[in-house]
Amino acid sequence: MSSGALHSDRRFDRKEVRVMLVRRSPIWAELRAIQRELTDLVDRIFGTEAAAFAGFVPALDMYFQDGHCVIRADLAGVAPEAVEVLVHGNTLMIRGERKAPEVPRDDVVMLGIPYGRFERTVSLPEGLDTEAVKAQWLNGILEIRIPVAQKLLPKKVPVEIAA
Repeated sequence: MSSGALHSDRRFDRKEVRVMLVRRSPIWAELRAIQRELTDLVDRIFGTEAAAFAGFVPALDMYFQDGHCVIRADLAGVAPEAVEVLVHGNTLMIRGERKAPEVPRDDVVMLGIPYGRFERTVSLPEGLDTEAVKAQWLNGILEIRIPVAQKLLPKKVPVEIAA
């Protein structure tokens, strides 16, 4: 068998290569297996309630939109009055607490939702007007909008026609 028979001259596009890498890479399956083993270990040591005490870490999105830096926090199950938003310099902090329902221990079948105090700190990009921060709550999502300083926004320059 010649060495040419082992190698194909076929070229793959990027999408095909990504699909092949994902399908052939056992790393994700290995990571899921490790996660399951660690969860089982924690359950055996501390009981099935351990997941509920692992701590709540809200998911965040941050992006620019309409001249603002927008930070969105998923705070489902958290009372709006239990949340505090602080800005100090270029640091934003969101903290609060998701309280667990009061259920007698003997009545618990499964606990999987994390509860407790949380704190997320985000370094803000330079050039934001942190004196004009606004926060709004809608359907368990906290949205914080911080305007970009006017001097940093793109300025449209008119093009003059030379005579």
